Amino acid sequence: MIRFLTCILLACTPVLSFAQTLFWTTDCTDKSFCYNNGSCGQGAVFMVEKAFTYCGNGNINYSYRIDLDNNGSIDVNSSLDTVSGNFPTGTHKVLWRATDYCGNAVNCSYLFTIKDCTPPNLLCINGLTQTIERPLCDAHFLANQFILSMSDNCTPTNQLEIGLKRSGDGTGFPVSDSLVFYNCDAGFNQVEVWVRDKNGLINKCSNYVLVQLADPECECNPDADIKINGCITTVDNQIVTNHKRRLRFYSTAGVQPPVDIPDIDVSSDSCYSYSFGTIPFGGSYQIELAAEKTGPPLNGVTTYDLVLMSRHILGIEALDDAYQMEAADVNNSNSLTTLDIVETRKLILGLYDTFPGVPSWRVVRPLPNPANLASYTAIKDTYLFVFNNIQKDYKNLKGSFVAIKYGDLNHSVSGFAAPPDDRSAVLLTAEDVLLAAGEETDISFRLSEDTELTGWQMELLCNPALAEIVDVTGMPAEDYHVRPAMLRALWFDADSRNFRRGDVLFTARVKARRDIPASAVFSLGHSDMPSEAYRPGGAERSSMTLQFGNSNIGSAVFLGVSPNPFASLVDFELMVKDGGDASLDLFDSEGKLVHSSVHTLTAGKQRITLRGDMLPSGRFFFFRLRAAEQVFTGKLTRG
Repeated sequence: MIRFLTCILLACTPVLSFAQTLFWTTDCTDKSFCYNNGSCGQGAVFMVEKAFTYCGNGNINYSYRIDLDNNGSIDVNSSLDTVSGNFPTGTHKVLWRATDYCGNAVNCSYLFTIKDCTPPNLLCINGLTQTIERPLCDAHFLANQFILSMSDNCTPTNQLEIGLKRSGDGTGFPVSDSLVFYNCDAGFNQVEVWVRDKNGLINKCSNYVLVQLADPECECNPDADIKINGCITTVDNQIVTNHKRRLRFYSTAGVQPPVDIPDIDVSSDSCYSYSFGTIPFGGSYQIELAAEKTGPPLNGVTTYDLVLMSRHILGIEALDDAYQMEAADVNNSNSLTTLDIVETRKLILGLYDTFPGVPSWRVVRPLPNPANLASYTAIKDTYLFVFNNIQKDYKNLKGSFVAIKYGDLNHSVSGFAAPPDDRSAVLLTAEDVLLAAGEETDISFRLSEDTELTGWQMELLCNPALAEIVDVTGMPAEDYHVRPAMLRALWFDADSRNFRRGDVLFTARVKARRDIPASAVFSLGHSDMPSEAYRPGGAERSSMTLQFGNSNIGSAVFLGVSPNPFASLVDFELMVKDGGDASLDLFDSEGKLVHSSVHTLTAGKQRITLRGDMLPSGRFFFFRLRAAEQVFTGKLTRG
């Protein structure tokens, strides 16, 4: 029975364990090496890979094979643990093998490349001047006019590729080796001179051309340029990708011919820019700009958002800003009421697939004073830029947006928020009763310890092939939604509540399809609706875990290690039914024992704290924690 419970506990707890006792401690990733000085055909290579074993004899034997040019044939065999020497140009493959004295073996392979790493040398003159005259009123420049000298370690000078472009004109190597400047380019113009060798390595120098006007007929005929730029971020200034922008640029007041340019841009970038050039002076124009974003409506919407809504409505604690007010107004009534709580609760429990009155996200113009809560009713979605009788350039127009996730008041939407804090996981227990085929059985779900909460939510999954949930008791009907294969339940209070160990959260009535223990039927969901609890203050979201057979616990539940990566302190947290000693051992990446300690535990939740200065230098460590005749292992990273 103890072994069976251990499997259940480990499945419900985010514990890192190893399925084998011999494993690589180094990365085994692709590598690159540069040519030797004075060589264009070979480079020096030095590669070492290391493994770690739990075998009693810690010795490990290494060997490798090398496939030159990665063409499928083995050219080098070695029983050494180090690859060292010169290798020719190209991409080769190395295949490592490590074996220990317990008969375990692991393999890894990767590519290593010998290549040119030295870019060409480039020396440029300091600027050129040219006068624009009739009839063409232009000035031509070639890249080689700017170059005093150039050379490369492997490419002959006459085979080097050169290019020329205006500074800021896109990225990458220029598409041409010449530039033309016109009458409106009079003055200083920044340019870039590029050189590239046959291996794709580049060098460049910044330079300038001075364009002068010598003929009145070549004077610039000005027109207007318009540029709009901006970014889309969340309320707490996180970047927002995968959104859509809609823009329309059109003329007014009789501009001939009329201008009407629509644009729809689906972008994976947070920031953007729009440019409109050669717009004749004297005309009138307008630009409309808006943005939108889609996504799962339930993402980021949790029971803690109901806590924040209720505390605001009851006058206990006001929301922080107008963006939170908009996120809470899920029925689009321009007010925050209990109806918004009702609508949000229905979405969380699965009675709604989407909010009936609002989309998943609203992308809006930033508010000048978000601290004014009442200003959320004046939020605008669209920019309108108006240019009447345009007579100048507008190259720095700002069009940034703020993305608001409806229902998510504490910014917990996936992709923008930290995961729940596993250090303070809330453990639920239930009797692992034997369910009889065709009969209905009540199973109560209890808290395993004293705790203070402002809310919790849970998705309890039931294997439909084994049983079905038929009823729930112990909580109001509006706080749960039951289906045969799933129960969604929640609880919240504007004030916190002190729960006692053994308090029943609810009781589920289940009908089994065959004789089977309850632990084989139920599990907690952590995807669409994460199972988590909320403590006073809202700073901590805690995962909920489920354990069956509480009355027979004789082992330990490992609740995780945090923070990981760590800096000055790291905590190992576990729950034990009975007191006793626990031993903590840490090994470095070479498998050497670097720390060992014994800790006396009492019954309940226990925390073992380790100071970072107790460990030697190094980034990666492996831990082994023994408690209640169980062993937990994992990897620890220094941040």
